[in-house]
Amino acid sequence: MAPQHHSPLSCLKDIGIIDASCFISCDALHEEFAIIKKTAKDLFLATHPDKGGDPAAFRVAHAAFQVLKSLYNNHRVLNGSYANYFANDKGDGTADGGSDDLDDLYSH
Repeated sequence: MAPQHHSPLSCLKDIGIIDASCFISCDALHEEFAIIKKTAKDLFLATHPDKGGDPAAFRVAHAAFQVLKSLYNNHRVLNGSYANYFANDKGDGTADGGSDDLDDLYSH
């Protein structure tokens, strides 16, 4: 199955990070990613079908985390900070600047 393409901003929101406030104390990208991993892990545990959670919500969270992890692993986070996606929020779930269409990310 081909990956669905979501903006990094919508992926952050899909795992429960609704604004950049959780990144304020971060001095480096790896610290931001640690917050993303912790937030995603908590959501995975809450939505996992084997734990009585919603399978659809689990799939959405997992897909969103995979996009965010790929950006991190491929050094493709907008200006080196996930917080920048909120700074450039156009209010419709996308962000100006950087690639919101992740086709190029998945083509590598």
